[in-house]
Amino acid sequence: MAEWQTRKTKDLVIAFRSWKFESSRPHMIKKAIHDFLFFLLGDRCIMANKKINTIAIFSVFVAIVMLQTFIPCLGYIRFFPALPAITTLPLTVTVFGILMGPKMGGFLGFFWGALSLFRAYTQPADLVSIMLFQNAVIAIIPRFLAGVVPGLIGKLWQQRHSTRNYLISVAAGVASTLTNTLMVILFTSIFYNHSSKLMSCLGYADTSKSLIIVLLIALSFNSACEAIFTGILTPLIVVPLRKVLSKRL
Repeated sequence: MAEWQTRKTKDLVIAFRSWKFESSRPHMIKKAIHDFLFFLLGDRCIMANKKINTIAIFSVFVAIVMLQTFIPCLGYIRFFPALPAITTLPLTVTVFGILMGPKMGGFLGFFWGALSLFRAYTQPADLVSIMLFQNAVIAIIPRFLAGVVPGLIGKLWQQRHSTRNYLISVAAGVASTLTNTLMVILFTSIFYNHSSKLMSCLGYADTSKSLIIVLLIALSFNSACEAIFTGILTPLIVVPLRKVLSKRL
């Protein structure tokens, strides 16, 4: 028998000899069960707990994204009727990406993109959003990358001094927002490079102008508001959450 198993066996014998099943000691029951499972399963028990916690956290953030998507003025705030709404969803994706890493952040970003595609068909708000986000590439890939980028930046968290954690989370929030906006503009210019209908919806009758420039001008206000909002709130949410989750994951 391995050394750690011998120690655990002795601990279990001592625990069960002195154990009294009293309602005032629920923590003793939990500890004894945990020790018994660890004795039987070893590292597999720890890995199973981590997977369960990860799935639970992912489910919570998926629910938040769904609430932001379908509750008016929670995830999408409209200032100009003819342009896409300002979204607060990059904040949720950024926080999750920093906490859980680029892979899980990409999954949540993909889910956000799929909801954007679904919303463009079921709850279209303006002609620009219809033309842009009814395209699966424009709707999904920028959102997917918006979840991956903060996860990659979040890896610097463990490689830097704690005093720089706020700056890293601010950078992750701004980078996530800009990634989403710039990738939407890039893919739109590829798919609708000579679309007179899109240009007219944006308020430009002259189709000779570059679509990228027009989109940068049209979406600059949205992008600036989203970047400031996400950059300010990300460290305020991530820093305390990371301290709590570090004890559980």
